[in-house]
Amino acid sequence: MNQTAKRQHRLRVAAPTVPTTATTVVRSSTPAPHRQRARRLVRGFTLIELIIALSISALLAIFAQSELARQSENNLAMGSGTYIQQVTGASEQYVLQYFNNLSTGAPVAGVASEYAPTIAELKTAGFLYPGFPAGANALPTRQSIQINVNKLNCPGPACTFLATVCTTTPVTLGGTYTRFDLAQTIVDQQQGSGGQSLQTNPSVILGPVLNTPNPFGSVAGITCGSSNVSTALWQQFVRIGDTRDPNLQGNLTVAGNINFNTTPGASTTINGPTTVQNNLAVAGTSNLQGNVTAGSNLAVAGSAVVTGSVAAGGTVNGSQIQATGVFMPGTACVNSGAIGQSITGNGSLVLCAAGAWTPLSTIAAAGAACPVEGQGAVAANGSQLYCTNGTWTPLSDFLPVASNGAPCLNPGQVGYEGVPGLRTADLCRKNPADGVASWYRFQDITTNLVFVTSLDVYDGETVTKPVCDAGAGSAPIAIPQLFAMTESSRDAGFSRFVTDMGTSWQVHLLDGSGQPLTSANLFFGGTPPGSAVAVMHIYCYYP
Repeated sequence: MNQTAKRQHRLRVAAPTVPTTATTVVRSSTPAPHRQRARRLVRGFTLIELIIALSISALLAIFAQSELARQSENNLAMGSGTYIQQVTGASEQYVLQYFNNLSTGAPVAGVASEYAPTIAELKTAGFLYPGFPAGANALPTRQSIQINVNKLNCPGPACTFLATVCTTTPVTLGGTYTRFDLAQTIVDQQQGSGGQSLQTNPSVILGPVLNTPNPFGSVAGITCGSSNVSTALWQQFVRIGDTRDPNLQGNLTVAGNINFNTTPGASTTINGPTTVQNNLAVAGTSNLQGNVTAGSNLAVAGSAVVTGSVAAGGTVNGSQIQATGVFMPGTACVNSGAIGQSITGNGSLVLCAAGAWTPLSTIAAAGAACPVEGQGAVAANGSQLYCTNGTWTPLSDFLPVASNGAPCLNPGQVGYEGVPGLRTADLCRKNPADGVASWYRFQDITTNLVFVTSLDVYDGETVTKPVCDAGAGSAPIAIPQLFAMTESSRDAGFSRFVTDMGTSWQVHLLDGSGQPLTSANLFFGGTPPGSAVAVMHIYCYYP
């Protein structure tokens, strides 16, 4: 095989397949080496175009995906703006419905906080349809809202309300940073009534017609919707519960009943029968030719002068009932249960009971003379008085409140502890040691020493102190007393005493040289056998 044939054989084996068009172009009258270069040129040109086309397609796809994501976020923000706009409208209807309650601060039924209604409360009241989304993060941008109703110059003719519906947090879509672009989209959906807290001034909600403090403080990115309601709307017509005078200039024809909750201000002529279902107040003279029948109360603004008797089948209510008749206690009476004034004066009353006028109450003054020993009376301040030794004496003088250990004024006076369930008697006593008068419990001062027990003791024995019962302010002391029982001394010295160990005593029975005493009877003694034995009396001492 010659060199040319070998070269052509290598070309057929090594050369890759190229498109038909390129092959057609190469297959010309050009010699074999030139055809190979042509194939290479055509192949390189096609790969570059393909790379460029793929790059452009990738860029277009990335741009389209970014644009799609941006549009999706924008749609979420627009949805949140529409949500806030719907709640703002419901809040405006809420203010219109309960204008009087909100202007005066009266509660609104079904609303826990009348100036901060919730979505659930607006739905229950019918201002939002039942299926309206509610709860936390109900906005498409995964945010919650808060409704605030702010009033100005209320109540009064210049009363104005600003209802704001604000997001409780900035819009972030779960990211780290506040999306002010989406916040502006939410505001734009409010059609001029919305606003947001800007990064440069986060403490204020600003918008085309909105300039109000940020309800969440200095937090940027808070978006709000708003609604203004003032009394200008009410000036055009008379509404339910209106307190203004409509000042109608023509006739008023009413097909149904007219209910007067107050007195007509001018003369009124009634040609037909009139039924009064509620109170009838008459400020002037009422001349009646026949009987007066009232299905309910008959109210008289002035005095009602009745020269005869007033008979009532039910209860007679009045702020005061004044008896004008004066009667002598003990004299005969006819109308059982009647009440009159006592001839003794001082506003005392008598009651007709068992055919005689009986004192119902006696009004007296402490220190004044009294006629009947042992009689009771009431002072002007309501305290009880007792007639003793011809003088009205306050009952508190006989039963003063005492407290064990507290100072008292009159030695010898008896008082009572005021602790519920412990009505013990105390005596005001002056201590001879210091001359101070104090309250002492009777149970403590009937004797200073209260015997507790008696024991046989020996030298070195430990005896537990008793716990002496003590009231408030009292400090009793446990005291031992030793008496010889059987003992003997080597040097004619006898010493009996105890050492205070805090909660116990240690007994000492010693002779003159400090040695333990012995028993005179070797077969009768303490421990060890033959030791001395003494008798210990234990007392509680109440100083």
